[in-house]
Amino acid sequence: TMKYILYLGLIFLTQHAVADVWTAQKLAFLNWGTGYHQVAMIPSSPIHIGPPSLAIDSSGKLLSILDAQNQRIITVNTQTTQVSSLSYYEQGAIDFCRTDADDFVVLFAQKVVTYQGNGHMIQSKKIKNNPLSIQCLDQGKWRVNTFETQNDNNTIHINNSQQGSINLHHQGQEYTIPIKSIYGDLVLIDLLGIAQHVYVTVEETTDADHVIRSLRKYTLNGKLIAHIKIPYSVYAYTLKDIIVSAQGDIYQMLAHKNALKIIKWHQKASRAAHSTLDLFSYTEEHAGDFEPTETVQATRSALPYLVPDKQTPISRLQITQLAKKYANHRFNVSPNNLTSSVGTWFGRKKVTTPIRQSGYYVGVPYKWGGSDTLSAFNKGLNVGKKAGDICARSCSKLGFGSSQAVGVDCSGFISRVWHLKSHYNTSRLPKISKKLASKNDLRPGDILNRPGHHVMLFDHKDARGHFYVYEAVAGRIGKVMMRSHPPRNLSRYQPYRYIKFSDSTPPKLPKTKLDISVVALSANGDNEIQRITAQSILQSGDYYKIIFTPTENTYVYIFQVDSAGFIQQHFPKKGSHIQTKAGQTYFVPSQEQWFFLDDTTGEEKIYVIVSHVPDTISLIESALNKHITSQPTKKTRGSGGIASRPIFGKFTWIENGSSFSTKLQRIDIEGGKIWRFQHR
Repeated sequence: TMKYILYLGLIFLTQHAVADVWTAQKLAFLNWGTGYHQVAMIPSSPIHIGPPSLAIDSSGKLLSILDAQNQRIITVNTQTTQVSSLSYYEQGAIDFCRTDADDFVVLFAQKVVTYQGNGHMIQSKKIKNNPLSIQCLDQGKWRVNTFETQNDNNTIHINNSQQGSINLHHQGQEYTIPIKSIYGDLVLIDLLGIAQHVYVTVEETTDADHVIRSLRKYTLNGKLIAHIKIPYSVYAYTLKDIIVSAQGDIYQMLAHKNALKIIKWHQKASRAAHSTLDLFSYTEEHAGDFEPTETVQATRSALPYLVPDKQTPISRLQITQLAKKYANHRFNVSPNNLTSSVGTWFGRKKVTTPIRQSGYYVGVPYKWGGSDTLSAFNKGLNVGKKAGDICARSCSKLGFGSSQAVGVDCSGFISRVWHLKSHYNTSRLPKISKKLASKNDLRPGDILNRPGHHVMLFDHKDARGHFYVYEAVAGRIGKVMMRSHPPRNLSRYQPYRYIKFSDSTPPKLPKTKLDISVVALSANGDNEIQRITAQSILQSGDYYKIIFTPTENTYVYIFQVDSAGFIQQHFPKKGSHIQTKAGQTYFVPSQEQWFFLDDTTGEEKIYVIVSHVPDTISLIESALNKHITSQPTKKTRGSGGIASRPIFGKFTWIENGSSFSTKLQRIDIEGGKIWRFQHR
């Protein structure tokens, strides 16, 4: 029987100089379990895995929770608190959303399935490319975000630790919402949705790297109406733990040791009384919450499998490509490679495989103390060794893993992709690394390390502030996987860089064609758009933008370098990667906005770099370094900022005295292209 508790009292939480006050009300408690009115939590490390996400129907009355491990969707009536469930009988759900027709769209690793509210399957569509989340759009459409590509009609910028912005496209209009820090350094901005007003969650860090999370409400014109500190949980991993209904009601789920708490936020025109987050928060770990994801020492028999390290430098691209191979490795498991759920003793070590049934799987299994190569892993399976081992310290009388299983643990995975000569655990990895000043300095192939606990391989950070990593996750799900973390999950981790990195041999720059124009608009208001060429002269305050259409699916990076050598990334936002689609036209900064020039004069350069793979820092640096010979002597900006500049009449530019319509120029690009113009 489900046990849930209603909390009838309202808790008032303090805000800062706003007219409205948010109040929080406990809506329901759902105990962990497999019962009819329970939800599943998967024991794991470094963080347990809870229900991935929430969704709300169009009426705002039915709040749904994806109970992935139990293969069902739990729905709570927000008015009566009655609970119902919808089973879909399939393992591996990653995320879900609800369409404007109130259908459920469920994301799996290789497909997207649409169900009616009664459980009838409407459609199943195959997908690929490492899906992470799904978003429902208008008219029953949906969009999948992958590890490599995060798509959104709205653009989020974190300019620095004090300010950021959200550029919204809503009902045919463009809006800019300024986001400023309140409690500390700005590290994350998430747009919840628009329900007459704009609802946002923000994360900020203090000097002690403590994360403060807040809920904010803005007008479409960018005025902050209300904000409040809100609770969060580091007990279980979730993708979307907070949601706003079309009516402006906000719901949040919080994982605690014994139950999933569901709370409702709403506003009241009253002054706040006192602040309390203790009833809801789980912001600090407690003793016994998680078991460390590595051994005291590595599996002894695994060491000879390691390739000797000749101390030769390794590139970031080599590291991330090998990490992806571990995460995407497909293999077949036979009954000989499995143990029962209670495990099997081999000498003085009990082995328990994370996999329970034979068949094909993706992602090298987690093995406590393991550091196998892909070939050694395959060889081990072929001779009947066990596919992973999630039975950790309590199952070993010797302090290291069993030679009768194959796989990798968290530090064994890092040791492998860094090509180290032996298995370095999380306490030893800092000895061959340089600690970075900030997580903002992380680059692909660096690590987020917590000695004695866990380590992850950093890939990139998106424009919102989420960290995308590869990691060997322990527990029932146990395998190498790709996932994203908000800053609140990483407060105890420190950034490190391997000392043997080398990007001296970047990948070959691809050849492709791009339809593109860099155009300018004078600040004097004459609305004449000109294509920028080497002979162009622009004045401070003039406007400019980049318009391009790829001829094939590629990753496009656009930078500007001013006369002092300062580099500014225009597209995509720093730390993010967008695979541009063939035939789709992109406007930078946006269709309704323009860059404008600051007061620093001299030659300006705009670099457009094209790659067939995301990120490749070495590729970008190589392309830029061909043309940049000196470091900036002072901190300047290539552009003065972004502004809306309405155009009246036909979108044209003047060339050789003639008026031209908006037509892009097709050019051949081998890696990159430069536009130069004079700024006077």
